[in-house]
Amino acid sequence: MPTGQRPAADRADREPETEGWRDAPVWGERHLVPGHLGQGRRRGNRPRTGSQGWFLRLVTPRFHRPVGTAPAVGSERTTWRINETIDGSVFARWRDNPGYRPPNLAEWIERMRVDPTRVTGALKAEDATPV
Repeated sequence: MPTGQRPAADRADREPETEGWRDAPVWGERHLVPGHLGQGRRRGNRPRTGSQGWFLRLVTPRFHRPVGTAPAVGSERTTWRINETIDGSVFARWRDNPGYRPPNLAEWIERMRVDPTRVTGALKAEDATPV
């Protein structure tokens, strides 16, 4: 259909026009039209992730990405995160907020023997040297 939008009959049974159908994906002749999937206007208080997003947050554990990990040796290749840095604002938040202690950052601070109260700029995650 060359109009770039599904017919109104297809949309009417799912959600009324006033509930934000303008933010839904709109198919063009060859690709999605720009301004869809959260890039356009948003109406109402509906979450961007869909109605199941709140439920998934309740039942899945929080993921704390490892910081400054050693190279991972596989069967064919060795992979390593390069140019990973920790910004100075992270250490400022650590100093200002005693409740902010992410386990991955706390483990990295202990492993690298860094004093977060003295850090003012960004540090390389691999060896805790200033950037």
